[in-house]
Amino acid sequence: MTAGAVILAAGKGERMGGVDKAFVELLGIPMAAYSLRAFAECDAVESIALVVRPGMEGAARELVRGIGAGKPVDVVAGGGTRLESARAGLAALRGAPDFAAVHDAARPLAGTALVSLCMEAAAKHGSGVAASRVSDTVLESDDGGATASRPADRSRLWATQTPQVFRRDVLVEALDRAIGDGATVTDEATAVRRIGGTVHLVEWRRPNFKITYIEDAAAAEALLGAISYERLRDGRH
Repeated sequence: MTAGAVILAAGKGERMGGVDKAFVELLGIPMAAYSLRAFAECDAVESIALVVRPGMEGAARELVRGIGAGKPVDVVAGGGTRLESARAGLAALRGAPDFAAVHDAARPLAGTALVSLCMEAAAKHGSGVAASRVSDTVLESDDGGATASRPADRSRLWATQTPQVFRRDVLVEALDRAIGDGATVTDEATAVRRIGGTVHLVEWRRPNFKITYIEDAAAAEALLGAISYERLRDGRH
């Protein structure tokens, strides 16, 4: 299989005080660098597109040069939504790969082992989406407020994460249709499901949380400081 990777780092970081999360340092290393390294070290990945906020392209290219990825990494300006940013990244991938992965730069704990598992699942099933089983009790609210209405059956619930790997042509179609329809879609798996595509879940039990608040960054930094890079790469954290 041939594959490319789109790393999304174009978020506004509004819940972190408006800082550009991609360049927030964890142990002195920009957050996006962890994801770049994870994909660069996956043999299936032939090229990478790093999608950043417009105006941050120069800083992103400096970051890429500092990593020394060993394979092509193109910096792309993102759009107004996640879907538009992912679509821009897909358009920038070199060589029309068979498969494409989309990953949040705000998930720096996803190592090469997880990337490889998702790639292997995609080669076998057509898709591979990192996910974890929901272990907490989940309550539904009819109006979205703080009054619980009923419990959800957690035995059937999964929380999707990234990487999310699909056949590139399927993902392009899914994103184009979601963007054209003005659909509210929060990840690529949902976009693919909208067009009847199959989403194969890859269970991952290691930490792979998304950094949304400043406290999340502190937690990730503490975890990174407690393990070696080799353990992170191999999924032993």
